[in-house]
Amino acid sequence: MPPGPRFLLEHLHYIVVPPSFPFLAVFLSRRFFDVSVPTWALVPLVVLSIPLSFFVYVVWRKFSWSRSAAAHGAKLPPETKRRDAQTTDSEKRYPRASYCKNSPEGHKLTRRGRSL
Repeated sequence: MPPGPRFLLEHLHYIVVPPSFPFLAVFLSRRFFDVSVPTWALVPLVVLSIPLSFFVYVVWRKFSWSRSAAAHGAKLPPETKRRDAQTTDSEKRYPRASYCKNSPEGHKLTRRGRSL
């Protein structure tokens, strides 16, 4: 089997399982408690189930990492807060060098208006 379909089959549960929980809850509530859940309430639950499951997964991983680190007498490093997703810290610290075509010295690399 090619790697593409194999990958999809291995990760299919990430897409199939989260929406099945609202359907299962509606089925059980209808079957055992005689509670009828309207379709307009079920649709947002199914749509939001995948992002919600991703959020729960991320929170659970952070929690398990911190517990594992605490079991070994360690702490997790602090997370950095980023203001802009487009730039990295190295781009802020080291501005890009560029060619200065009109400089009297010729085509030399410059940084912030000064030749290198």
